Amino acid sequence: EVGGFRGLGGSFLALPRLAVDAAGLLVREGDRAWRLNADAFGATLVPVHPAPDTVERGASRAWSLKPDGTLQIDKRRTLLPALADSLSSARFKETVAVVTAWSYKIRLVAVG
Repeated sequence: EVGGFRGLGGSFLALPRLAVDAAGLLVREGDRAWRLNADAFGATLVPVHPAPDTVERGASRAWSLKPDGTLQIDKRRTLLPALADSLSSARFKETVAVVTAWSYKIRLVAVG
């Protein structure tokens, strides 16, 4: 997980929205934006100035996230209850990022 409510030490005053561009995962909150970088050792949010006007949700391959948290990538399907009730999600290469209705934090899933 990365991010969180600013009043509790996180980055966001409102629920963030996720998107993808050619360089990777983007996080938007109002007129602010961050590049989300993640690997096996952790994740960081790097401010992007100015915030991109438009970004595409996009995907590197076919995938879907159902309301119950079922993540499907190609023909593989896994139930991940922690991803249920997602408000925003995006995939870049082998990482899926999800914002749920229950937290200002972004949950990351490696799908290698």
